[in-house]
Amino acid sequence: MSHVRFEEIDGGAVALRDGDEVARLTGELRDHEVLGRQAWIAAGGDATLFAGLYALAAAPWVADGYVSHQVEVAADDEAGVAAWFALCFGRQQVYAEQPVRPGDASSQALVRPGTPDDAAALGDLIAQLQVGPPVWSGFPPRPPETVRELWEAELDDPDLGVLLAADLDGRPAGLAAFYRVDAEEANLAVAATRPEVRGRGVGLALFEAGMCWAHEHGYRRLSADWRSTNPLASRFWTARGFRPVRYRLHRFVAR
Repeated sequence: MSHVRFEEIDGGAVALRDGDEVARLTGELRDHEVLGRQAWIAAGGDATLFAGLYALAAAPWVADGYVSHQVEVAADDEAGVAAWFALCFGRQQVYAEQPVRPGDASSQALVRPGTPDDAAALGDLIAQLQVGPPVWSGFPPRPPETVRELWEAELDDPDLGVLLAADLDGRPAGLAAFYRVDAEEANLAVAATRPEVRGRGVGLALFEAGMCWAHEHGYRRLSADWRSTNPLASRFWTARGFRPVRYRLHRFVAR
């Protein structure tokens, strides 16, 4: 069996077999105001060598306080997922897609164009849900005035395709935003419903209206993502037809 040698490189490490590179791992170090010091890993090649590469590359990251580690892996890369699971990484985020189809117009009577005032009235619904169990995302809800300001800025973004709101009982009940990724793909980036009106078709109506918009504008794929620890999102979006294409895996290194 040929010998494998691990060598440090700028920002990471490589594995060499008989002088040829057979695997590589690097990390982009980021300082986040809420989540702290993070290392975002990119790895490729022979997955059986990731453990050796990670041991060599990550040691200086951890020494400098970058103890939150993330890596994205294709959902069908069984060897890659297994290699990272063996290193105590867990699945944190699901990235999924589905083909764009004609939306069901019958459920859209509740839906209209959304505004920053709708977002402010609803509050930071996603953070309100995800800050608690079992998600514990770490992002605290933002006050209504901040939410309004953020959406006022977002509505000036040419890549924002459409912001939709749904009404029930005379008040905003939910919100969804669809963005242009490229000529082929649209992204469902934001979707949230007031907890007290769940089960009354608000989320479905917003989704179908967004699918109609994507179909009318010629997109071929619709993407979305959610936390693995969010059971509501996991059930709802898979039931709508989204299928995982990649996962973000995460490890927090205790020192």
